Amino acid sequence: MNFRTPLLLACLCLGVGAFIFFGERHWQSTTDRQIRAKRLFDIVPDQVNRITIRHPQEDVRLEKVKGKWWLKEPIQYPADEEEVKSFLSDLEYLESVEVFPVKNPEKDLERYGLKNLGSYCVLTGERIKLSCAWGMRRR
Repeated sequence: MNFRTPLLLACLCLGVGAFIFFGERHWQSTTDRQIRAKRLFDIVPDQVNRITIRHPQEDVRLEKVKGKWWLKEPIQYPADEEEVKSFLSDLEYLESVEVFPVKNPEKDLERYGLKNLGSYCVLTGERIKLSCAWGMRRR
């Protein structure tokens, strides 16, 4: 056996070990990927620092100031921390149950009540800009 063979095998082992240590350990399992694929939003609640909810009757704006949530609109008042955290957690883990194909946007959006949007929510923060809109209930 010559000197090159063990050296090549050692380099190969180091390369495979480095790949596993630096690359593969950050991969998600198939189950994790399937769970995340069902989620509607990819947010981290701790990174959100502003929540704006626009509604035809009233707007609501919350902001995180020095680690505490404050209601800024329609009045300035300390917000209920647990309620805000619960709302963000609900959005983080919100999953789709069914997906409807939209072939003709004009007709399909009206059929699902999304043609004239009634309200929307905007979350902003560190590396986050998320908008969510919903339609008015048809009577």
